[in-house]
Amino acid sequence: MKAERLIKILLLLQHGEIVSTREIAKELEVSERTVHRDMESLSAAGIPVYAERGQAGGWRLVDNWKQRLSWLKEKEMLSLFLPHAEKIINDLNMGTSSKHIRDKLLLSLPEESKQSAVKLWERVHVDMGTWRNTKIEMNPAMEVMKEAVMNNKKVTIIYKKANGEIRESIVKPLGLVAKSSTWYVISMNNQDEFRSYKITRIIEC
Repeated sequence: MKAERLIKILLLLQHGEIVSTREIAKELEVSERTVHRDMESLSAAGIPVYAERGQAGGWRLVDNWKQRLSWLKEKEMLSLFLPHAEKIINDLNMGTSSKHIRDKLLLSLPEESKQSAVKLWERVHVDMGTWRNTKIEMNPAMEVMKEAVMNNKKVTIIYKKANGEIRESIVKPLGLVAKSSTWYVISMNNQDEFRSYKITRIIEC
């Protein structure tokens, strides 16, 4: 969503360093043209963002400027602090933690909202596991499926069905779904039919 991108851009720029259009586009996984449009939106909203030209140029905020997330309503701001399931972040190999995300967002909250945000974070817990104390090993296919989803690539998989039958298929992964502690990939096969595959049943891909 555009609002989420704008927040992420502000967080990137608040370190005080110049950030290139290419770096922002890579971080947000959008085109450089989209970054330019987002910068125009920030400028139109009164955010003092400036373009530095030249080989080492990029985007920056005016010196000593720090934006608060004041254009968001109270409930919208607090919703950003609902705990994310750490398991999801780890399974997707995102290279960060929900605490790290929270700490960055907390810096941008108005003072009157910080206490409520911290309380919400500390008192609401999201657990993707089950009550049984079982360790679930992540299938190596998870990373392959994630890359295929992000890059719109087809993948050849060898899949073991619930009845024990093993089948080879060419699929186009469309999205990943976490249900309880189990991951599924939603795909389209060569007959343009939608299929769901349990990640742990993918033998090879």
